[in-house]
Amino acid sequence: MSQVDLASILSLLSVLDTTLLIELTATTLYLYDYILTFSQEVGCVWNRKFTGASLLFIINRYVVLANRLVRLIQLVSWSGWKEGQADYRLILAGLCRGLES
Repeated sequence: MSQVDLASILSLLSVLDTTLLIELTATTLYLYDYILTFSQEVGCVWNRKFTGASLLFIINRYVVLANRLVRLIQLVSWSGWKEGQADYRLILAGLCRGLES
């Protein structure tokens, strides 16, 4: 395996780590915003007459919240972590075999 291949694989691993960290950061910011604005939501949506706009707001807010929570569980779950570690081990094993030949 040439140095270019090794560099591109290491670059890919770096991108994967960066992507994971960005996704965790985005989820954290979303949850923070959700907590900060919940009292306003109660006052403006839940304590008023139910309208089509209320329905759209609720769907938008809670579908995204559910998506972020499911994704967060996937990212930090033990099985997901082990699978990610296994992927790194496979890539590094391939690199080692390529460097030996």
